[in-house]
Amino acid sequence: MVNGLPIMTADALSLNYFMIGVAAILITGFIGRALAKRTGITHILWLMVLGIIIIPVFGLFSRGTFLALMPDVASVVITIVLFNFGLGLNAHKLIKQISVSSLLLSANFIASVLLVFIVTHFIGYNYLDSALIGFAVGGTSAVILPFGSISRLVDEKTNILLNLEAMITEPLSVIFVLILIVVAALNTTNMELILTTIVGQFSTAIVLGALFGFAWVPLMAFMQHHKYEYSYVSSLAVVFILYIVTQDIGGSGPMAALIFGLLIANGEGLYHLLKYKHNKYFTLNRESRYFNDLISFITTSAFFVYFGGLVIPQDIYSLVVGVAIGLTIIIARQIGTWTSLARSSTPKVDKFFLSSMMTRGTGAAVSAALLVAYNVFNPSLITVFFSIILVTVFINGVMFARFNAIYKRLKQQEPPSGSQAQ
Repeated sequence: MVNGLPIMTADALSLNYFMIGVAAILITGFIGRALAKRTGITHILWLMVLGIIIIPVFGLFSRGTFLALMPDVASVVITIVLFNFGLGLNAHKLIKQISVSSLLLSANFIASVLLVFIVTHFIGYNYLDSALIGFAVGGTSAVILPFGSISRLVDEKTNILLNLEAMITEPLSVIFVLILIVVAALNTTNMELILTTIVGQFSTAIVLGALFGFAWVPLMAFMQHHKYEYSYVSSLAVVFILYIVTQDIGGSGPMAALIFGLLIANGEGLYHLLKYKHNKYFTLNRESRYFNDLISFITTSAFFVYFGGLVIPQDIYSLVVGVAIGLTIIIARQIGTWTSLARSSTPKVDKFFLSSMMTRGTGAAVSAALLVAYNVFNPSLITVFFSIILVTVFINGVMFARFNAIYKRLKQQEPPSGSQAQ
């Protein structure tokens, strides 16, 4: 006792640090979203900047400690992110629209991967490392989608194209990175062993994810029908259990999480196709979507602050490499969009709009974390990917401003509403 007060023990100090950390995550998450709303710059960039301020600049936490925790952090984040990716994939909508957008999706994804591969290999990375970086940044990020009133200036089909592209290519990037991580971990040129391992891990994940999903949808329907409070929380518990089980038997936990989310979102449709009749149907209602959004908010806020904390601002070489890759992505976007839509009836202003959407975000950051967590890359890669996100976000903002100017000029050239040709 000191002055009548109990002495604070080491355990109490640890608890205080933990509570301060939780408070910091929630506050920075809120601040990041608020700044995004005020400035139009995506929240993930603000969160990473806040992470840089908290850790490398002020040195409030040890970078070495953060790096040691990277495998665990990456596992939790990738599970939730891929689960939410799966929940966001509406199979009926994809099948209906994919034929229209498949050329654009393929052209942009392939152009990004190939050009980044060429540039990174030219810089000095080997073939496997170049492929890993190319796929990690190949997908357009969904974080660019809430761009306010701008989306209302273009055709509805254009918005659908952009939504589908982000919905498909971002998880696709992470999946390819997971495949290449297996190749890197095996460290062999034996193609039979590589293919056997990849097929084994991913088939195990797909089967387990599907089985868990098919079994869980009727149970969720039962709980939803009987109005059990907070029944949707249990889905998050199940996806973590699924991840652990899949990893323990040699499968890919992240892939299982993706398939599980996909089954929950589309389970009733699949039951209908299989002509399985039951009385209680499950739907992702507003309450369950809100909960998933809340969990995603907390998780991504923590992750991007954490990710920013691992950036080394003094590492000029990594920053320059990131800028080079970011500029390559921008060029690839122009090539992919204008080539794939050359013979399309899409208005020119809409084509310019689509060519402006090149921001990298969650998929790229999570992929970078996975590469570092699995010891595929040097931790300086975090700085490279931060630079890529920074460049693509900045250029995206410039292109938005340019798009607005073009749109206003075209509107001024239109004849007044109701006027008649003389």
